[in-house]
Amino acid sequence: MTAIVWDEAGERIYESGIDRGVLYLPEGNGIVWNGLTSLEEQASVTREPLFFDGQKFEDIVTIDDFAATLRAFTYPDEFLQFEGIEEFDKGLFVNDQIQARFHLSYRTRLNNALDQSAYKIHIWYNLTAVPSAVTFESLSNEVAPVLFEWSLTAIPTQVEGFQPTAHFVI
Repeated sequence: MTAIVWDEAGERIYESGIDRGVLYLPEGNGIVWNGLTSLEEQASVTREPLFFDGQKFEDIVTIDDFAATLRAFTYPDEFLQFEGIEEFDKGLFVNDQIQARFHLSYRTRLNNALDQSAYKIHIWYNLTAVPSAVTFESLSNEVAPVLFEWSLTAIPTQVEGFQPTAHFVI
């Protein structure tokens, strides 16, 4: 029987940060998204325990809809259409329009104690964004950038042999 060894050099791997955000337009073009600060995917699985005569005998596991929160200091101009904002004429925009669906990718870093790194590329597919309230405050001596936030939902894509999903990882 082989011995189990803990904490070997380079084996303690952790994931950190986000960078390299890319917004994908419906026609397939990728646009750099600078200013991403966080992407928070909500839990997509719920469990409901089943009891018989006071004893738990089963958990019913349900896969919920994809939901996430995106936060950024800025966004590409091309993202306005996904908030329901359309350009009427040069520099004149109309709000409350029909929102298009989009895709988004970003990169997270895998690290270890040996300072070796690798990456995961996350792809979120068929997204709809609902902007949160934005507060603009009076100017002062301190710079206070506005933080934009959107609630995201998705229509999952059927993947042969798997449950439908809106999140892929490379």
